[in-house]
Amino acid sequence: MAAAIAFNQALTRCGFNQDTAVAIVGQGFDSLAIVAAADDKDIDGMIKNVRDTRREMGAADPGNVTFIFLAIKKFKVMQFWAKELVRCNRPLNKGLFVEPLIGNYLLHFEANQRREELEAIEPEKPGDLTDLDKWEVWFERFDTYCSNIYGAAKCPIKYIYREQEVPDPKDFLGPWDNHDDFLVACTHLQGNWFNVDNKRVYDELKALCLGKSSTPVAWTFIKSFDKQRDGRSALLALKRQCKGTAAKQTPKAAAYAKIATAKFPGSINRLNFAPLKVRSQILSHPRSLAASFKQRIKL
Repeated sequence: MAAAIAFNQALTRCGFNQDTAVAIVGQGFDSLAIVAAADDKDIDGMIKNVRDTRREMGAADPGNVTFIFLAIKKFKVMQFWAKELVRCNRPLNKGLFVEPLIGNYLLHFEANQRREELEAIEPEKPGDLTDLDKWEVWFERFDTYCSNIYGAAKCPIKYIYREQEVPDPKDFLGPWDNHDDFLVACTHLQGNWFNVDNKRVYDELKALCLGKSSTPVAWTFIKSFDKQRDGRSALLALKRQCKGTAAKQTPKAAAYAKIATAKFPGSINRLNFAPLKVRSQILSHPRSLAASFKQRIKL
């Protein structure tokens, strides 16, 4: 009962009168969890249904049910805010939907609408990652690229590969320079939005690691994540490889890539394998052969 009253009060804070709030609840929108789970277009569908029903009933339908434009917009802002709480793994506390939060999220809601309505402009991609020694410069360009791509989480997809998997509780309190920075730090790394954006990051990373080179060194360190298309794990593994102690393996990967495409330019008939054969025998049977070849061959 208390929860129903609290939700009804949140609807009145949107600007609906009591009769309209009752009509909304009667359509099944009776909790913040329902509002968050509903599709963005469901609110418009609900309003149309109420209006059509009242029109059919005419004077027989009592009450003053009026859907004011600004109230509808704030209700959609409530939904936008509730969905963000879910993506940030935060409790759905309808009592928090008050000013100045309503005004702030009205701005975020409008900014998101403008971004979705405008024709998508593809930011400039970084070049292929062909030289791991230039990782720092390449990563800065890749990070800038991901900062300008908004994914299913309604924020830059760079949140996928942030270092801190679980946000610090203090991060939710701020302050933050802008809302995108908050979302990058606090968006939960689970859920449908994460699965979609994680695969997007992997696809972007894979394309740049493979590139057009016949010897893609960077691909060596992320190909184990290809089946799952796990962008977060792939990028962090590559980052550790290039920056951490595992960087010692980088020359080996480059060597393997060169060996795979190496060709002998001369004639096979001019090669002399005899010293290599003797060396191999000594290494395979050191006790029996080493003594006899000790004076003739210096290993």
